[in-house]
Amino acid sequence: MKNFGLILALIVVFMCGGAAEASIAFERFEVAIQRDYVVITWTTLDERGVLRFEVERSTDGRDFYRIETVLPEPSGAGTEYSYTDTDLCKQETRVYFYRIKAVEAGSVSYSQVRSVDIVLSVIQQTWGSLKAMFR
Repeated sequence: MKNFGLILALIVVFMCGGAAEASIAFERFEVAIQRDYVVITWTTLDERGVLRFEVERSTDGRDFYRIETVLPEPSGAGTEYSYTDTDLCKQETRVYFYRIKAVEAGSVSYSQVRSVDIVLSVIQQTWGSLKAMFR
């Protein structure tokens, strides 16, 4: 029992050391409207320990849900990633919020939140609704 405190302290130090190694730093994170789509791009400074990136979208800036999973490149830091969100027309929402979730071994990190304001024509909204019905 006397060594229990020492063992517990070593476990905490070991776990904290592992968490520090598996950190993600985003150098750049941008969202841009291109035609009827939103292009999400990000670049990492450090992605050691990252298992995957999850592109998340929200219509209110609070509740996010995953729209795509991107596996990290083996080249590591400085890699540019991109995802094009083409699934916008079926919604009446005009403002979309995006963030990147980096899933690491035992933890997650998030990018900043970025938003775009979409202007869709009536034809685009109707077409999007029709596409959604047949999915």
